[in-house]
Amino acid sequence: MPHRPEDLNSLVQKVIAAVDALDKSTGGRDVPAFAELLRAARPDLFPPSDDERSELTSRAVAGAMLRVIGEIPQIVDAMLNAVDRKTTDPAVRCALTGALAYLVQPRDLLPDGLPGGFGFIDDCVILRATITEFLEFLPRGFTTVERERSLLELLAVAIPPPQLPDFQAAVEGIWLAYHVMLWKSDDEIESTSERIIADPLGTPLPVSDRASIPLPPGPRLSLAPGSETIELEDGGLVVRFAKGGSVHIAAGGGILTVE
Repeated sequence: MPHRPEDLNSLVQKVIAAVDALDKSTGGRDVPAFAELLRAARPDLFPPSDDERSELTSRAVAGAMLRVIGEIPQIVDAMLNAVDRKTTDPAVRCALTGALAYLVQPRDLLPDGLPGGFGFIDDCVILRATITEFLEFLPRGFTTVERERSLLELLAVAIPPPQLPDFQAAVEGIWLAYHVMLWKSDDEIESTSERIIADPLGTPLPVSDRASIPLPPGPRLSLAPGSETIELEDGGLVVRFAKGGSVHIAAGGGILTVE
């Protein structure tokens, strides 16, 4: 009997279980491992010449990022709610299933098995970038575009600068797939969505067979690494972004404010 591929829902539940299992508490086992990879990815922000300060600040930022990653189950639930709703535009449904299909890929831009949950950064980026574009289809009051954009900037801090173009391409891949679907019939769109749901690991996102497709600006990550600043303030720290906005983080890693 041929092997039957796992469907999207089954694979999504495994990822949710892995995210829920992360120890996001201050001093927990995953924060130091995450912080070590964060310092390696961004030595410009966490210079080894200042080991004690780098470790303290990187652990606080790591704790905040783990809490942001810890919201993946709620994001997934909201997206699945939109996918299952009959009133959701078929092209949006396809884009959401495409983003969820990225989530369940075991080896993507950052393998999920990296220590401390660091491998979920790219998954969280893809999901959050997607929902900023389709927020109207998610449950009312779930989040705001402004909050998601600031959290995207925070997550982008962890991306090694040479990989930023790859991350941007992955984000734009979901956006492009949505616009490709706009040129298809509803039946074709639904068929594509159903194939992704049935076999997310074996079904590629739709690509354009046209010379060009009108593509309005989609989600953008910061492409200016090193332009962020991290400042100690009020017993915690503030990460400020070049494009505006900031995230105030407590010393223990809790997110105090997102602006």
